[in-house]
Amino acid sequence: MPFFYDKIDFLGFEVSANGIRPGYQKTLAISEFPKPKNIHDIRRFIGLTSFFRRFIKNFAIFARPLTDLLKKNFSWNWTDQQENSFITLKSKLVERPILALYDQKLETELHTDASKIGIAGILLQKGADNLLRPVAYYSRKNTSEEQRMHSFEQETLAVISSLNRFRVYLLGIKFKIVTDCSALRTTFTKRDLIPRIARWWIQFQEFDCEIEYRPGNKMGHVDALSRGPVNDSNPDTDLQILDVLNFTTEDWIATIQNNDEEIKRIKEILESKKY
Repeated sequence: MPFFYDKIDFLGFEVSANGIRPGYQKTLAISEFPKPKNIHDIRRFIGLTSFFRRFIKNFAIFARPLTDLLKKNFSWNWTDQQENSFITLKSKLVERPILALYDQKLETELHTDASKIGIAGILLQKGADNLLRPVAYYSRKNTSEEQRMHSFEQETLAVISSLNRFRVYLLGIKFKIVTDCSALRTTFTKRDLIPRIARWWIQFQEFDCEIEYRPGNKMGHVDALSRGPVNDSNPDTDLQILDVLNFTTEDWIATIQNNDEEIKRIKEILESKKY
């Protein structure tokens, strides 16, 4: 047992003399968010931070060195002013009053998005003031195989990966998934799913949630993370294992049934004809 630490990581939280705050993994997608290299990157980063601007006092002042670059009469010139603005806004996204501690009793939403290069999710909860605050951020780069997926599959992957990442918070509660992919609302109600989607559907059944569509121009916060993903040190191992298994849907369901203790007992009774 180590002693004399100023702070420790405990169950995903950083505990210190200053109190409790979310741990590093919950904010990695923000702290490692890449520095903008062009106007498009600036727009995405401003889209991310603007979603939470109501919680950032003097947001316009902090963001001005970056937003100035978006004006027609300004040429691209990344100076110390832009660097300080970028670092300051990132730091504010991972501190209170923006970043909140998880509370199982609060209304919960999971916002997800995908791009060709990455996927992202933000877990948010609505406080007593009826405003959504982030609890944790998540993003990761797509593998070469995932980059070749159809955009719809990538959006589904973003949902399933985010569910897995935030599983400990989402199992056992009712929550809402918000996505800019309208087809996702009906995907898991279809019967003839392709094998990969069918496997994800099985995982999806663990959760008590509804899917809400929201236009892309309302999802700039999570869109920015999917287009500026970080190298995730905790990849979706469960997803990788499932995708390696070349099972049909019928084989997969049969395997689960054969391993279920209650179904085993029912089969034994039926096979013995003692009924």
